[in-house]
Amino acid sequence: MKKITTVLLAIAMLFVLLAPVSEASTYTLKNKSLKMPNLYSTTIAKQLKSGTYKYYGVKLGNTKKYMYNMWGSAASATVSRGYGSTDGMYTYGNDWQLTASASYPSTKASTDKLIVDYISISDSYHKHEYSKIKSVFGTPQYIYTAGKYRSISYNDVLDISFTKVGTKWYVEDITSSKYNF
Repeated sequence: MKKITTVLLAIAMLFVLLAPVSEASTYTLKNKSLKMPNLYSTTIAKQLKSGTYKYYGVKLGNTKKYMYNMWGSAASATVSRGYGSTDGMYTYGNDWQLTASASYPSTKASTDKLIVDYISISDSYHKHEYSKIKSVFGTPQYIYTAGKYRSISYNDVLDISFTKVGTKWYVEDITSSKYNF
């Protein structure tokens, strides 16, 4: 009887050890209505301009595995391999307001190793005005205007795009990028 109990206990332990491990994400952003960060905050402005801002816990330089642990699986994901690198593009949000890109300098790399090098957040609610943004962020390094479109850049890390509505310019999207290789 002791042998049967020992064998059954060993089999039960084997099933526990071989069971798949599931990691829950901190946030599930796949089908969520996502919002722009508070662009009128000087703290957030400094973080965005330096490339250290964390959107729902993820910042430039984190791995794709970490991004999935924090944000959950993407609403859309594509991976391509070629020209000496593996590149992934991931979208989140019910209207795909959030796009992240990740890369690694090897065509044989696991997608978990990809490094987040680009995060773009879109906003069609027109809440953040250009004049107020400029007063918080300071003078941009670069300004481009064409018709009802304007783009400003800071430190080769942050681009903010605006759309003209009436007589005012409103944020359309912000893009942080820091290429690793």
